[in-house]
Amino acid sequence: MPLAENQFCGSLRRHRANTVLHRLAVHRGGGAIVMVAILLITDTFRGNTTVSRWRDPAWLAWLAVPLYWVHQFEEYSLPVIGIDYSIQEMICQKIGFPPYPDCPIPLAFYPVVNIALMWFGAPLAAYLFRRNVLIGLSYLPIGPVNQVRARPR
Repeated sequence: MPLAENQFCGSLRRHRANTVLHRLAVHRGGGAIVMVAILLITDTFRGNTTVSRWRDPAWLAWLAVPLYWVHQFEEYSLPVIGIDYSIQEMICQKIGFPPYPDCPIPLAFYPVVNIALMWFGAPLAAYLFRRNVLIGLSYLPIGPVNQVRARPR
């Protein structure tokens, strides 16, 4: 019986973590919509207005921010609407750890890393584009690489 209780507690913790992450993702999704609108309608984040937005590296650096926020919205909202997409389970499996509740990665790791890296790190990197192009564009490949690594094999 302790094993069943342990599995239930792990499932409950994972569900609670997914619910919290979904609430955070809703705000990220709304923020992404607003930021994409600002990017497409205004020249606020453009570095060079003489070329197309799609050829302006500064604008592309800023575009990476809401694109990744949309990816996070998708990632953390699917379990709430009934589609099983447990990012926590997938990461434990890919690293070679057992599934939760036995996975040694604490559930708090996911929101802490995502908030720090994506809410603060991505805009900061885009802001620093004018000082260092590589830092500015560093978030651009994260979305495509994440999609390739997350696909089932």
